[in-house]
Amino acid sequence: MSETDPLSAALTTHGGRCGITGGFTAGDGPWAVRFRGGKRLPVIVRGPGWLIADGAAPERLEAEGLTLPSGRVPFVLASDPAVEPRCADRLLGDRPGLLVPLGGEQVVGLIRQPGNGPDERILDALPSVVRVRDAPAVRHPLDRIVHELSRRGPGFAHVTEQYAQVLMVDVLRSVLGSPGLADAGWLRLYADAELRPALILIHDRPAHPWRLADLARSVSMSRSKFIRRFQSLSGEPPLAYLHQWRMRLARTALRDTDAPIAAVAVETGFSSPSSFSHAFTRFTGLSPSRYRASHR
Repeated sequence: MSETDPLSAALTTHGGRCGITGGFTAGDGPWAVRFRGGKRLPVIVRGPGWLIADGAAPERLEAEGLTLPSGRVPFVLASDPAVEPRCADRLLGDRPGLLVPLGGEQVVGLIRQPGNGPDERILDALPSVVRVRDAPAVRHPLDRIVHELSRRGPGFAHVTEQYAQVLMVDVLRSVLGSPGLADAGWLRLYADAELRPALILIHDRPAHPWRLADLARSVSMSRSKFIRRFQSLSGEPPLAYLHQWRMRLARTALRDTDAPIAAVAVETGFSSPSSFSHAFTRFTGLSPSRYRASHR
């Protein structure tokens, strides 16, 4: 495997694909939409309005930039906090892939969902509300998504999905560059230039029997300093991260390829199929064969 970008590898392995399930456009008001939360469906919002999360004070959304509520708790998007909200599930649930007009085009709300990835670690690492400056790099994919959903020309679903990936990466880049990102969050690990060489080694050669001394040497740090810095950023020790990475690679291989289980074991650094099966079962709750069968 050639040297890769750690964030790109993580997006692929963690199932970091998303699609736009639908959306709405709205003017100055009055309008309000309530989202139940807890479904891990972030909402991408552009334009002025209000965000009212349960248990929090209303937040004013500016006309410029994007806002992404994580969906961990129920919330309302509205032109005015006093407006009685409509249920998002009822408004959008029977109109997949459509833009529902709520009286104008000044506000655009798009619901994005994770693809068929193995977990939601990417979403778990995001703050409860992400704010992205409305730079041209972000405006372009969003404008194209709105255009495709509005016109619904041949191939619109495929084009929308591709631009959704671009939009998601731009959002993650904005989060990585934010000083407000939590100190202990694995996503921040990918923004750290000093630890990047060690991450590249782990991602490019997951089957290698890496020792802490090897990884520390790759970043010109002492073993103890490397462990402290890695854990302070990611929330887990380096070798625990390596094990998690191997298990996620194994899940992807079992789900998406026909590689024999013995081959998957070798590719993820295990000396025997039995030791791999034991570790994989501890990690997922299913044996490799049962995991593969349940995802086919």
